Amino acid sequence: MSNYDINNVKKKIYFKKNGFDFTLSSRNFEMTRNITYNDGYNSVYHAYLRVPERVQGKGLTRKMFQILYKQYEAGNVKKINVTANINIGGYAWAKYGFSALNKDEVLDIVNSSSNSLFKKSARRKIKYFYSKYGDNRAFPMHRLAKLKGGKDALLNSFWSGVIDLNDRGQLKRFLNYLFK
Repeated sequence: MSNYDINNVKKKIYFKKNGFDFTLSSRNFEMTRNITYNDGYNSVYHAYLRVPERVQGKGLTRKMFQILYKQYEAGNVKKINVTANINIGGYAWAKYGFSALNKDEVLDIVNSSSNSLFKKSARRKIKYFYSKYGDNRAFPMHRLAKLKGGKDALLNSFWSGVIDLNDRGQLKRFLNYLFK
């Protein structure tokens, strides 16, 4: 059997008053999700994901996320929250269509880049976005991921993000990427 035999995966569920946490783990893999029950809708926080480097970029995470999304639909989950970090997370979550909650984190990513062309393009997009929608609106990180130099800037970055599944634009972008 392979290292990914379901019998080798430890499952832990912690029930709370307003939801539950679950963790799946093995020697090479770990995933933790926190489900919170809210009035009218539920939310999930993708707390942690670690997959072996040798399987990264081969669709494993997307397949897992497709299965989880179907569960989220059935469970009335309307918001998916992440903390993008640990090597590829900043880029991967941006590609899925997550938006950064904190303007300062977006600016830190751009200002940390050594790519002056990326910085110039990114700053222009950020300035336009916040002037149009205000500083408290979540910034769609796919806009940075699409820029030349965006992938490099987002790799190893840190930002807190969300997808609001009630927002038709976010939902469409997310589903198009998730099920492409």
